[in-house]
Amino acid sequence: MTTSEGPTAVLVEVFEASEGSLSGYMTTSEGPTAVLCEVFEASQVREEREQRLHLQQRAMTVFAEVDRRWHLEAWKERLAEAQGRCLSCLAFFPDSSGFCSQCGRTWQMLYDSCDASCEEDARACVFPQEVDEQVALVGKRSDQYQETLNERTDRAVLVVAMPSKTFRHLLRTLRSQSPVPGHEALADMLLAFGHPLLSAAQASELLAVLRSRLQEGAISMYEHVLCSRVIDKWNLTKADHGSGECYYRPDAWKHKNSSRESLIEALRMCGSAQVEACWDSRVKAYVQDLILQLGGQCERL
Repeated sequence: MTTSEGPTAVLVEVFEASEGSLSGYMTTSEGPTAVLCEVFEASQVREEREQRLHLQQRAMTVFAEVDRRWHLEAWKERLAEAQGRCLSCLAFFPDSSGFCSQCGRTWQMLYDSCDASCEEDARACVFPQEVDEQVALVGKRSDQYQETLNERTDRAVLVVAMPSKTFRHLLRTLRSQSPVPGHEALADMLLAFGHPLLSAAQASELLAVLRSRLQEGAISMYEHVLCSRVIDKWNLTKADHGSGECYYRPDAWKHKNSSRESLIEALRMCGSAQVEACWDSRVKAYVQDLILQLGGQCERL
């Protein structure tokens, strides 16, 4: 401020550097000294803010390093716990990612969300427990969807099974007709009623009536006739359907992505009947026609 240029020239230089304007300040009663104080105080505030930001960035860097170490140590412990099994469910053998095929889909989703360049970077962002929680959540949603699909498919079965009114008439016939019709006659009777396919619940009721009227050991052939015509074979049970559950219940049935697709697949299984089931070309043609009506491809039964 003691230069030959004077304080006004210094003020001009300061404000021009900061793209400011002196016009408002140079006409105030405070004078140039007060303006200089204000400028330097603002500069000091900026420096303090920059220092705080620098300290915050440094703190975040230190925290990130510590946080990464915590994550990797947690995965190291999980790896020792897994002993060559999946790092999440600890049950099945893993692939190169360390997870089984089911848990691996959830891990891949988390991996992609981390935007990581390698497995280690991804594990540095996610704790093992977080993967476990996501796997459990996905599994719960899958189970809920499967249950809903099961219910929808069971309701769809009722559309192509024997109508309730016709079924009640069939029940009355079996209770009253004497002697009890043989299993071949029962197969013809189902076709004569115009609806030869049944639900598992309907087959159970028919078998209960027949057991009450037949001698012990004579029910086996009837179980073949009725259970082979059950659409929802996944609902067959040993208690209600006897040997029919053993012969006709699928070992690993899983519903398709829609009740219609599941129903078509169930109808296709109806063709895989034993000789004792008394299937003939008329029943096969009936099933093939249903498959076509549902939009499925007609295959040889």
